[in-house]
Amino acid sequence: MLLRERRPPEPGFAGPLVALIERGRATGEIRSDAPVTTLVESLLALIGACVRTERAAEIGSEDISSMALGLFLAGARPAAD
Repeated sequence: MLLRERRPPEPGFAGPLVALIERGRATGEIRSDAPVTTLVESLLALIGACVRTERAAEIGSEDISSMALGLFLAGARPAAD
């Protein structure tokens, strides 16, 4: 039900993310087997989830951003030290 109610991001907001993902694809740093729009939506969903859950734990916005980006780029694998 929540997915049906969610609006797509504004084009002006998603544009820079699309460009960033496309640059990452061109350099081979971001996978190319999923549509760019899927990757953008996935990143935005992770950011939203991290914001909602980490605010409750009183974690700062830079740590929240870092967490979302890490999950997007590396998934749930353990972080390398």
